[in-house]
Formats: sequence, structure tokens, C-alpha cells
Amino acid sequence: MLSQFLEMPDLAYISDEKNYHQYEIGYHVKFLEDDIYDFSNYDIAIIGVKEARAAGFKNLSCDMAPDEIRKDFYRLNIPNPMPKILDLGNILDAEEVLDTYEKLEAVLSYIYKNNIPVIVLGGSQDLTVSQYNGFEGLEDNISVTVVDERIDLLKSQETITSDGFLQHLLASEQPQLFHLSMFGYQSYFTNYNVLDVIDSMSFETIRLGQVRYSVPQWAHIFQMADMVSIDVSCIKQSDAPGRSQQSPNGFQSDELCQITRLCGMSSKVKSIGIYEVNPQFDIRHLTTQAVAHSLWYFLEGYTYRTDESPQIADQYDNFQVYMVEHSEFNSKPFHFWNSKLSNHWWVELPLGESIEDRFYPCSKSDYDASAHGEMSRWVFNLVAKRMH
Repeated sequence: MLSQFLEMPDLAYISDEKNYHQYEIGYHVKFLEDDIYDFSNYDIAIIGVKEARAAGFKNLSCDMAPDEIRKDFYRLNIPNPMPKILDLGNILDAEEVLDTYEKLEAVLSYIYKNNIPVIVLGGSQDLTVSQYNGFEGLEDNISVTVVDERIDLLKSQETITSDGFLQHLLASEQPQLFHLSMFGYQSYFTNYNVLDVIDSMSFETIRLGQVRYSVPQWAHIFQMADMVSIDVSCIKQSDAPGRSQQSPNGFQSDELCQITRLCGMSSKVKSIGIYEVNPQFDIRHLTTQAVAHSLWYFLEGYTYRTDESPQIADQYDNFQVYMVEHSEFNSKPFHFWNSKLSNHWWVELPLGESIEDRFYPCSKSDYDASAHGEMSRWVFNLVAKRMH
């Protein structure tokens, strides 16, 4: 089934025609040679998409990125323990961009059904729409985190582009977008009207300055996400020159590693996409190495995944529970659950008929705000969505 959409990467090219050593990631990767219907023997899938036409002339060469990233990634030493990786290869070239989207959606849908996380190596960031549409028929409400220096939202644009793809997520009815977090955007690249639109929908916009040097404190953003889309331009130019739009500010490359590690640790994240890497503009593989290192941390984070949740009855003893009353809700209590094992936090809202409708990841600062009689923006937005 999958083979009709995929082709093997050039193994001689990505390995430089040299054998992998036993301690290198590439030695342990299984490449898809024939159709595989049972994914139970694998922990993580990888797929490349050499598609950049929707990025326009400014970044056409980002279609070269998947194999260039593989070259650096597969030469890294293995983490301990080493997850079992299945490399599905690259989506076959298509005559039209829409054909690429359809092929990617079909492959991702199949992987999602098999319940293993997948790394998507782009290509341009418009592929995020396919990453999202792959959930159609599988889940009704999807939470998305986008890590980018810009908010790619252009009104009244019918065609999907790399700088306007968000409109198509916001307008989606199947699956429906439950939550969106724009993580690390930079204000001087952002129209305030766009911020108003996202705020009016009770979604999150989190500025770069809020999260610099404190990425681990935002773990709940990634615990909430079903999928994560990363534009490499979120990293400052000196750390990642292989990008079309150069800028001196952004995350440091080690902060990208912290972000992807949180993605790996989140038991909810089913896909992570890395987009807009342009090898033509790169300097001595700095950008592809930065991405490769971040993927290594995704693997390491994966080894720490647990199904920890206060929703699971036999895990209650693993949590400390704090009760806070809010006058706006007729003193109905909000319960904040703090894990004794991971130190992660959840908030239980006094809303919703089912237990799944009440529990959401949050941070300690959300609890602290409630304990002082205030409601953090994160909790306020969760309440707003559940009331509507």
C-alpha cells in the first residue's frame, strides 16, 4: 500500500558510500524496501518530502533537505536505549503540488493508525497542512504547536503556501482545530491584526522573549500537541544559515534541541515536521547538523515517554492534588495535579461531561496564578474553548 507513494532514498549518497559503524544511528535504521503492514516492531518512523514549490522562488532549494539531514543524522552516535526506527524513504515526485499533499496525507494517515510517532523531513512548511489532514477520520479535535519566527497567516488566500498555510488549519472542519500554539514568534515580523485573530479564537501566541532560556518550563505546550511543525527560521542565522530569510535573532540551536526533546517526551505528539531547511544557503552543514542534533534529542526524549496522566485511575497515588476556587465559577474548584515522578502539571476544569474533557496539561505558573486569585491566560483559554 505504502510503496505506491514512496521511493527509497539514495543510500549510497546519504552514507557517503561508507558503512555505518555499530554505534551510529544509521546502522540501526530499517529502510522500507517492501510494504510493511505491521508497525508494532518499530518505535519511530521517518519520511522525507522533497516538495518546495509552494515556497516560491525564495526557497525552492529546500526540497534538497531530507537527504542532507539524513546524512548528518545517521552519522550521530546512538542514544541509550536506541529506539527502533523505520525510514520510509521519500514521497514520490508528483506533477502537481496537490498530488504531493495527497500522497503525504495517505502515508501519514496509515502511520497515525499504527500509533507510532513520525518525523517529517521537509520541504516547505505548507506541508504542515498534510501533516494535519492525515488525522482526518482518526481524531475529531487536533491540537497543533507551530515553532516559527513568523505567524504564517494570510487572509483570503485559497492556495496553500508556505507563508499562509495557517488559514487552512483554522478553517478546517474535519479534523477540527481544537488548539493552536504559536511558539517563539518575533513581534517585528508579526502584524498585530494577526495576533488579534488568533487571540479571538482563544489560541496561544507566545513570544520569543517569553521562552528564551526557559524552554523546559513550557513543556505543557508540547504535552498538549498532537503534532508539531517547526520552521528552521525559528533559529537565529548564525546557528542556522541554511534558510531563505536571514535574521540575526531567534532560538539558539541548543534550544531547538530542548524543544524537540520535549516533543519526544510527550506521549501525545504523533508527528513532528522540520521545514524550510535550504542546503543551498547552508555553511559547512551547520543547519543540517543543527536539525540532526535536534532529532537526536527527539529520540532521547522518546525513551522517556510514559502514559502518565491523572485521568488514569491507578495512577492517582503518583500525584499531589491542589484545589483552587474561582469566584467566576460560583466557587467551583479547579484541581491542579502535580506528578511526583516527572513534576509535570495538569489542570482539571470544573467543566465537561467526560473525564477527557476536563484534564489538560499546564505549568506550575498556571497553578501559582490561580493560588493568588488570578487565572492565567493558558487556563482562561482552555475554559473559553470548553464553554463554547
